Amino acid sequence: MESMLEDGKLSIIGMKLNELRHAHKKAKEKWLADRIKAVFLLGCGRTVGDVAEVLMMDEKTVRKHFQTWESGGIDALKQRLYCGRV
Repeated sequence: MESMLEDGKLSIIGMKLNELRHAHKKAKEKWLADRIKAVFLLGCGRTVGDVAEVLMMDEKTVRKHFQTWESGGIDALKQRLYCGRV
């Protein structure tokens, strides 16, 4: 999967938006659906700022979800690595 950052927009080259749509429909957890929506919206040409505002996320989080997807696809988005406070 190739991507590029241009004028504040992350665009996905050759991405299959239908794959993301299908995964979003199958997602049972809100946190996973939000991650998929973030990547999908970026793939549609929305800016990181726009996606962050619409999904009520920090821009850093939107970028992180995109990078996670870019490195491992939808399966990587499904991983929840948060361990909480000790």
